[in-house]
Amino acid sequence: MKEEAGPKKRIVNKAVSLFYRQGVHLTGINQIIEEAGVAKASFYYHFKSKEDLVAETVNSFGAIVKDKFTSIASRSTTPGEFIGGCVEAMQHDIRSNAFFGCPIANIAFEYGSGAGGIHKMLKSVMNEVFLLLGNFFQNMKVKGHLRPEADVEMIARGMLQLYEGALTMWKMTGDRKYADDLEYMMKRLL
Repeated sequence: MKEEAGPKKRIVNKAVSLFYRQGVHLTGINQIIEEAGVAKASFYYHFKSKEDLVAETVNSFGAIVKDKFTSIASRSTTPGEFIGGCVEAMQHDIRSNAFFGCPIANIAFEYGSGAGGIHKMLKSVMNEVFLLLGNFFQNMKVKGHLRPEADVEMIARGMLQLYEGALTMWKMTGDRKYADDLEYMMKRLL
């Protein structure tokens, strides 16, 4: 018998879904409460404000982004396989009617760089992704798949910039050529 999620979990799950589809600013607390099927008092018991809920969803979105790159890295035995995995993941995502871009970037665009605590959380999530990529490329260097003089930090930062940049350009234009160009550009970093 499947156990039903508690009110906090339902609120967070619904907020993640709505914030991703509609954006934070276009999603109201009343909509979240109604669609999560919880009482207003329950919402305010778990979250003092919408900003507290946004912070909680940043953690959820961060886990999604980190899981994506962890999955790609764990299946990759060479940098080329990693690049292929990134391109495949992006192409799969943009073919989906339920994909609206990187959830971390979406929140960052809505809040801007002066968003205090939210901005620090977003930066922290991306730093974790950067470290994950850095560890992967350091491992590739140790295994001899990269030149001994390769700057793994620059490669990791560049891979992340290219991936996020291609997603952003696709989201702005709807043109899939940005995903198609990703493989070529990522390979140039190596």
